[in-house]
Amino acid sequence: DAKELHKTLEELTPKHREILLLYYSNDCTFEEIATMLDEPTNTVKSRHRRAIQALKELLAPNKARGAYN
Repeated sequence: DAKELHKTLEELTPKHREILLLYYSNDCTFEEIATMLDEPTNTVKSRHRRAIQALKELLAPNKARGAYN
């Protein structure tokens, strides 16, 4: 459910949310994001990986209840 996903995205840190939105909504590459944020590419990649993990953890309780089945 898109509404639930957007609600969950709001629970992420701003930096994590920003990386995910730029990467998935704006179709930016890690290199483009790094340039926009003036961060090293590896920092952006690490932040992306941590953001995905945090999102999975936030969604896990909902999945256990069957909200995403």
